Amino acid sequence: MPDALGQALRAVARKSGWAVKRDMLSRAEGGVNLAVHPIRGEYGRIGFFAKPELWDRTLWSILQIVGNEAQPTSFRFTGWFICSVPPLVAEGLDPAARPEDHAAQMLALARRCLAERALWDGYDLDAAIAGETPSRAYSYHITRVVARICAGDRDGARAICTAARAGTLDVRRWMESADEQGWTGAVAPGLVRFVDFFELAPLWMQRN
Repeated sequence: MPDALGQALRAVARKSGWAVKRDMLSRAEGGVNLAVHPIRGEYGRIGFFAKPELWDRTLWSILQIVGNEAQPTSFRFTGWFICSVPPLVAEGLDPAARPEDHAAQMLALARRCLAERALWDGYDLDAAIAGETPSRAYSYHITRVVARICAGDRDGARAICTAARAGTLDVRRWMESADEQGWTGAVAPGLVRFVDFFELAPLWMQRN
């Protein structure tokens, strides 16, 4: 089915302005990355997703990852070191419909949501997380930290990091990276320390 859907998407999305990667439509618009794809873990449902380009760039800066900026827009929704976001709009697919019908529905959703700029430009992340059904709030703490940093709320970002490290948040998505700007050689000459995101983010805020 995914291969058939991808083929159907490529056919219907030609010259639409939306790029196709496997079962995903994506594009960048006014500094915001947009995508429509099947909701992972929910059979038969598709979602419209959006996030500012700045969020992932800030995450990569915190994690000291170089090179991801050159990846296509679809990577912002399928890569590992990315800011996860909940769907802003979700709808079901007819299980009896053909892949061509599913592709047409996805493109229609993409076009409709693109036209509703107020839906995705500067939306309230916390409200979107709270409104997701079923709730996956535990998946978005990293994104909440990054969004607060980008909005200038560094105290709020630090508070989330403190709670995550104290074990008072239900955190089920972790990232760690080498702190190449910090402590080196303490384990062995030439080695760097791998640090969890919730420790790296406060360090990044001290340095920037």
